[in-house]
Amino acid sequence: MVVSILAKIKSKNNSDYFIILGGGLDQKYLLENVKSLGYKIILFDKNKNCFASKKVDLFLNIDFQNYKKIIFELKRFRKKNNIKYHGILTMGSDIPIILTKIAKALNLFSQNLYSAKVSQNKILMKKFFKKHKIKTPNFAIVDNFNKAKKFFLNNKLSEAVIKPFNSSGSRGVFRIKNLNELKVYKKIIYKNYNQNKILIEEFIDGPQLSTESILFNSNIFTPGFSLRNYLDTKYLLPQVIENGGVMPNKLDRYRNKVEVIKLKLAKLLKIKSGVIKGDFVLDKNNNVQIIEFTTRLSGGDFSESLAPLSNGINYVKELIKIYAGKEITVKNLLRKKKIFCANRYFFTPPGKFQKIRGLNKIKKIINIKKLLFYYKIGEKVHHIDSHGKRLGVFVVTANSKEKLDKIIKKIYNTLHFKISDVWYEGLSNKTV
Repeated sequence: MVVSILAKIKSKNNSDYFIILGGGLDQKYLLENVKSLGYKIILFDKNKNCFASKKVDLFLNIDFQNYKKIIFELKRFRKKNNIKYHGILTMGSDIPIILTKIAKALNLFSQNLYSAKVSQNKILMKKFFKKHKIKTPNFAIVDNFNKAKKFFLNNKLSEAVIKPFNSSGSRGVFRIKNLNELKVYKKIIYKNYNQNKILIEEFIDGPQLSTESILFNSNIFTPGFSLRNYLDTKYLLPQVIENGGVMPNKLDRYRNKVEVIKLKLAKLLKIKSGVIKGDFVLDKNNNVQIIEFTTRLSGGDFSESLAPLSNGINYVKELIKIYAGKEITVKNLLRKKKIFCANRYFFTPPGKFQKIRGLNKIKKIINIKKLLFYYKIGEKVHHIDSHGKRLGVFVVTANSKEKLDKIIKKIYNTLHFKISDVWYEGLSNKTV
């Protein structure tokens, strides 16, 4: 089993800093790569006990939503210590607007503010798609039930997806089948996300892709191309929760079509270099439609595990170079190998996390490249209403898709979790 650690600083120049927003586990791989390029790290997070607080050169306990304070502290620190900032990034945090505002204030590389706003606000995003005739599921922006009902009935939908316009990680995303569900879950979004508008869109029952592309001087490379897995989590409906993905996959032949859409986005948004993360769906006519996109790195194990293990591409390091104003090494963005890789998650009902059974057997499987639990024994496991509430994760590799599936099945069949005095399998609310 591979256990990664932060790389040591190669440079002896104490004045070279890179700024990171967020210190959770999602940032771990980003931190490692920034360090490997010789930069010291200054980190901001509202949680003083966050994962990375003691793994960086300077940690400031400031919520990155308070970007004006961060700008003030960064300017003060730079002046007092005569240091140089080389760039600013985050991984997994959906804050391209904040990232851009801080970067602009410090004269660092970033996307333009308009592209950041479009990529973060789903209402602006959907209107942008419609204006520029970019294929996306039929949608409406509604501020009351009657408008949502009208959209549902007029389009003769059998299913629809409703969501807040400014959330990520599947928070507040519901797949609804009738008007009663529409009424119930619309109220939940209004209440929990303090919004007077929601997004309702047609549900397209086709395979979905999670993709991540690096742009450099208007050239595009897409090392992240994962087929999303929703089959295991249908029991969680109407809440839409993904259970990982797999690379390579049967939809690789659509990579060029995905890149054509992203290049159009980049041109319209005036993005020449950077990252575009995009979610796509294949409709019944095999048309590739974009669901949403953002101009940031994904969290989870996408860029950290799936791509490097499957194709040997560390595109996070190349993106850091871009944000530092350096030339990238193009060959580092080209496939070096082809290994099947999947990430999967553990799901249990809420309750007190008491014990794990079968862990010693699982640790003997050499195909497991990562095994991590987000809760400690004795902690309370929360109801799963977003990606961040899942109990744990594992990443596996194999030389064939068939072998990969067998290993995944074996892990789920072997690992069991005791929650509030009841043993559960790690894939549903079934008892064992």
